[in-house]
Amino acid sequence: MEPHRECEVMTSDVYVEDAKAWTRTLEDYEARYAGLTVVAARKRVARQIGVSVGTLENLRNRSPKAVAAHIYARLKAGVIRKLEKELTRVEHELQIARQSGSHPADGEVQAVLASRSRLCEALGLNDVSA
Repeated sequence: MEPHRECEVMTSDVYVEDAKAWTRTLEDYEARYAGLTVVAARKRVARQIGVSVGTLENLRNRSPKAVAAHIYARLKAGVIRKLEKELTRVEHELQIARQSGSHPADGEVQAVLASRSRLCEALGLNDVSA
C-alpha cells in the first residue's frame, strides 16, 4: 500500500492566470520576433496553437471564470515550443561563440549563458554547465 501523498490542488483561478500569462507570452514573443502588432501576432498565435482569435483576446483583455482543458493544454504546449525554439537559438549562439574563440568571461558569452540557464530553468531541465 502506498503511503499517503500530499497533492497540490489547483483552482480554476490558477488555471486562468496561467492561461492569461501564457497568452501574453506567446503574443508578445510573436509580435517582437515577427515585427508585428499584438493584434496581428494574436492571429498567428491562434493559427499556430489551434484556438480562436477571440479566445486569445478574451484571455488577454478579460478575466474569464474558467479555461477549457484543451485550451490550457494548447497554450502550455505553445509556450513550451517557443521556449525550446529559443533554447535552440541560444545554444547555436553559444556554439558560434565557442568556435570563434570567445573567452568564457566575455560579456556576450556570459549573457548567452545566462539566457540558456533561464530557458533551461523554465523548461525544467537541468542546466548543463558550459
